[in-house]
Amino acid sequence: MRELERVVLLRVVDEYWMEHIDAMQDLRQGIRLRAYAQTNPVDAYKKESLEMFEEMVDAMKEETVRRLYSVRLRQNEEVKRERVA
Repeated sequence: MRELERVVLLRVVDEYWMEHIDAMQDLRQGIRLRAYAQTNPVDAYKKESLEMFEEMVDAMKEETVRRLYSVRLRQNEEVKRERVA
């Protein structure tokens, strides 16, 4: 069971981390416009990137649990029969 949890968690982290990197690049490019709004772009970047990271972590937790609950486990005997066949 621990192996299943590890595999599911690694897949979820991998997927969400790649999306997060793309979103951070978009944020970095769009943050330049904040200077026109007379806000400090560095402060805005720090604040928004932290919010994005926290949202990503929450989403990863939810997705991991969702996937673990939707997994069907097979009995050991069924797996052994498939290996023999």
